[in-house]
Amino acid sequence: MLSNFDTEIKSGKISLSIYFLIIISSLTLSYFLFNWNKTGLAILLLFLPVFGLIILNFKEYQYIAFIASLFLSNYINWDLRIQLLNIILFGIVFYFALNKNTDIYHNYPLPRRLKIAIALFIISVLISSVYSHHRSLKSVYFTTVFLSFMFAAYMFYRGTKDSSDVEKHFKSLIYFLFAAALIIIAEILLTGKIRSTGITGFAIMDIASTTLLLITVRYIILQRPTFIISVIAVANLIILITTLSRFAWLSFVLSFLYSIFIILYTRRIKPDKVKSKINSVIVIILLITGIIFISGLHKIVLKRFSDVSLEVFQGNVEKENVEIASNSLESRLIIWITAYQVFDKNPIFGVGFQMFPLISESYNILPYELYEQYVEFLDAHSTTINYLCETGIAGTSAYYFFLITLFILSFRSIKKAKTRTDISNSIILNAMMFFIIVNGIYSGAYTFGQNAFYAYIIFGISAANYAIVARKEDSE
Repeated sequence: MLSNFDTEIKSGKISLSIYFLIIISSLTLSYFLFNWNKTGLAILLLFLPVFGLIILNFKEYQYIAFIASLFLSNYINWDLRIQLLNIILFGIVFYFALNKNTDIYHNYPLPRRLKIAIALFIISVLISSVYSHHRSLKSVYFTTVFLSFMFAAYMFYRGTKDSSDVEKHFKSLIYFLFAAALIIIAEILLTGKIRSTGITGFAIMDIASTTLLLITVRYIILQRPTFIISVIAVANLIILITTLSRFAWLSFVLSFLYSIFIILYTRRIKPDKVKSKINSVIVIILLITGIIFISGLHKIVLKRFSDVSLEVFQGNVEKENVEIASNSLESRLIIWITAYQVFDKNPIFGVGFQMFPLISESYNILPYELYEQYVEFLDAHSTTINYLCETGIAGTSAYYFFLITLFILSFRSIKKAKTRTDISNSIILNAMMFFIIVNGIYSGAYTFGQNAFYAYIIFGISAANYAIVARKEDSE
């Protein structure tokens, strides 16, 4: 027995030595590649030890790796919508297929109404891509992109077995957001560009606002905050301000107010404790607001609101080339004019999932220069309008039936939960569902890329959380 133990120690030392050798080799080679201007390959080699660790310990790191990749914006192939996210998801699904009957995953039943909602949603998207006048190999391919979002939700559903798993996912989102925030803050300090997005890209706007909601409600109001959580909250708030996204700010405020209402309305947490925490949050916000005014950032923030005017399309004559749209609200209206034309001609089933950027020119009624500047190759800049254009009334109805079903289940979780942890998890998941629903009406890009995967992760965790608390209730 001792000899076996010695053998395991020797084997472990050899494995560790090999791993360190890989690290040194990747660092050395990446150094030379940077000097040879092979930046992409150099970065890939830098991450090689991390990929090796994930592969060797896939069971433990699969969900962490997937959440981490939410904060990487680069596309491996834009035409096929392939990011690192898709590759990791493929590994997760493959691993699930090999181990689905093991104790790695739970087998809690999905509520019947949610099964119906999922089936209707998938069928409506498939029909929109096949029935469309613009059906093609690409429109069929884009249904597989949609299915990848559903697979992501299902993988998080099956892999989230208890409340501790829910919290692990929350902490992963928070810590990786913090890393992304530090990169953005460093970029701002080095370049002077306020609206920096770091390595995450514009997806950081909605992800940062949702994660700040998670931190503020779940780990400050509903729990005694640690020092590190407080630091992350401040960093998160800073980048939420510097993204200058009015819609992200609005969605955060509405969702935060909704969270407070739900906490007080359901009375699952003692109101006196909640009120004292809310007062503390208000004091912190006032202090940060004071810092913003002292630093002069308030001028930039106020300008974002002063840009909003009832006198639209007055143009921006301050630039060398006069622009008709002087802010993002007006540019959205220009896109929506074309989007309406697409919907008007294809009201029932749309033109196919993610097909709007590819076919919008066929429905353009704007001057070509205007279309080329504001519409060409862009999505409709609203989750709701994207679904109306691309999947029609059928797909949009199915999407909102799916969302509302999940929202109701997340609310029922609050009522069913027995422990403080389950109650807190249920409250914040219901608030995050509220955020996605509200934000998707006038903004949000929950039909492609990182934002879509982020939303579907929340969908999967919300469904799992309901299954967890319902199972505990049934067992009592």
